[in-house]
Order: sequence, then structure tokens, then C-alpha cells
Amino acid sequence: MPEIGGFGSHHTTHESGGSDEIDLTGLTAPLHHKTHEYGGTDEMNLAGYVPVLSFAIDTLLTAAQVRGQLVLLTATATITLPAVTVGAVVTIYSTTAAAVMVDPNVNDRIVLDGVAGGDGKKITSASGAGDYVTLIGDSADGWTVIGRSGTWTMES
Repeated sequence: MPEIGGFGSHHTTHESGGSDEIDLTGLTAPLHHKTHEYGGTDEMNLAGYVPVLSFAIDTLLTAAQVRGQLVLLTATATITLPAVTVGAVVTIYSTTAAAVMVDPNVNDRIVLDGVAGGDGKKITSASGAGDYVTLIGDSADGWTVIGRSGTWTMES
């Protein structure tokens, strides 16, 4: 069967013995459920909700908080990313005209406009309301910006 979701940990397999296995690692509890009818039908509802977090202070995100999350910043703050996990995706959005900084783990880099910064070098927005950046953990080396609004600069 095809992969479910965007992370490698969500998959289905069908063995010739007739068993089906679905691994839903990383999904939040109320977002999925399974029902089985005696007629032999299995139904899985994987709601497409994006979890939203909101912060007004410097925050260190956990690995679970960079799996498809939207992080809203309501004041000048630094979001520190956890050690990279390949396939993790996070969007950081400024709701106000305040500088937003995204700081990778000390052993990871961020690629901005095709140029890799050094390990632990952060990126900073130009303080525009509505500025956002979407990053993907693309390798063991770190994160790559795959979408953004506004001007973002790399720490030298």
C-alpha cells in the first residue's frame, strides 16, 4: 500500500499472511482513529489539521514540535530548532512587526537562498508583520529554507 503522510514513519504494509500494519508514529491522538465493522471494512480517518503553537518569548522547540507545525511569534523572539531530523518541517510566522530569529542546533546549518550558513548560525527576519520561513530537515547536516516571505538574512 502507499505511504500515509509525509514522514517515513507513516507506512502501511500488507503481508501475504493477510495482516495489515499501519505505523502512525508522530500523529497526535485525536487526529486519527480506526473503526472496524464486522463486514470486514477497516476505516482510517487521518484529519489534515496543522498544529499551531504561539509564543511571545525565546523558545527551544522539541523534535515533536517541528513535524508539520505552524509556530506563531507575537513579539521579537528567537526560535531554536532541535537537532535536525530528516523530513521534519516547520513554519515560523511573525504576527507583528518584530524581528524573528531562527537558530539551528549548534551542530546544524541552515541553507538560505541556496547558501549554507555555518553550524549554529541563525537567520533573522527584517521585522515585517507576516514574515514567515518554512524549513525542512533535509539531511543530517541541517535545515533548508523551502519557502519564505519578507527579507531574511544569515548570521555571519
